[in-house]
Amino acid sequence: MDWLNYIQVENIHKEANGQSARQGDGKAQIMKIGICDDEKSTREYLEKISKEWGPERGVPVETVCFADAERFLFAWEECRDFDVLLLDIEMGRMNGMELAGRIRESDEDAAIIFITGYDEYIGQGYEVAALHYLMKPVAKERLWQVLDRAYAGLRRKGIREVFEAADLPGMVTITLEDIWYVEAFAHDCAVYLKNRDYRVRRSIGEMEKLFSEKGLSFVRTHRSYLVNLKYVSSVWKEDVMLDDGRRVPLSRRMRQQVNEEFVRCFAKKGQRR
Repeated sequence: MDWLNYIQVENIHKEANGQSARQGDGKAQIMKIGICDDEKSTREYLEKISKEWGPERGVPVETVCFADAERFLFAWEECRDFDVLLLDIEMGRMNGMELAGRIRESDEDAAIIFITGYDEYIGQGYEVAALHYLMKPVAKERLWQVLDRAYAGLRRKGIREVFEAADLPGMVTITLEDIWYVEAFAHDCAVYLKNRDYRVRRSIGEMEKLFSEKGLSFVRTHRSYLVNLKYVSSVWKEDVMLDDGRRVPLSRRMRQQVNEEFVRCFAKKGQRR
């Protein structure tokens, strides 16, 4: 892919108005696949069979190809909404394993599939939570099986959102159901997951509206805190306790509403069992 074609692909990508699969709203959303390989014939082949997979599964597919890791990262800084990444390991200045490490700094859930002609790298995939390795030449049936797994995983993981990072350059992609609680600061929010946290450029009001629009069970416990009821184990007089022992402040004004929402959410959990 020459530079002009690369820019054209990126412009099409930015102008597309479809959502990625992990932004689901109940419809069959587009599954966005990024293909990064320095061999033009391999890129074209992977793109062709990926696009054939979509109609067979009733899943709209969008593909974007990159000739090297550097070009992928240039696009990644603009929009981090890829659902699946097919990455060649042996590339130029930055190899696919290094690229995957960079991706995992801001996206824990995109399905990474390595495409390689060498089996010596297979053990390293655990470090970046790779979904699978496919050996070249890639058989269509094998890629389709892995795409089936990737799509099923994305459906299970739920709704995703891309945020502008407040403490890092660029954007971060977060599965909304994985957020345990949100804390407001002056001009942004801290978003706390199980094992890490992010600062994002959204107000707590914007976060509350987002969760409500997506039908998620978040409740305001304090003017500066939103809590995911999914992870609340108990409600106390001055705070709520989460499943891992963390405590989030609870204001007197919010106490009754939080108790009511907690009981309602707990009852729903019991009905599902």
